Amino acid sequence: PSWFRAMHGPFPGLNFVATGGITPSNAKDFLDADARVVALGSALADPDALPAIATLLAASPSGRA
Repeated sequence: PSWFRAMHGPFPGLNFVATGGITPSNAKDFLDADARVVALGSALADPDALPAIATLLAASPSGRA
């Protein structure tokens, strides 16, 4: 997340996408750090992660996650 915060300063008009290592438990940290989108790969195949993904989507404005 710190990289996204750092890049937002010099590039305020760019939209960044966080990929790799994103989980339902850390996705909000990336969104809060100005990542426009997060990509959840393997978490989508984990049935135990689906409730956390649904919660994340419900809490995200416009379903950004």
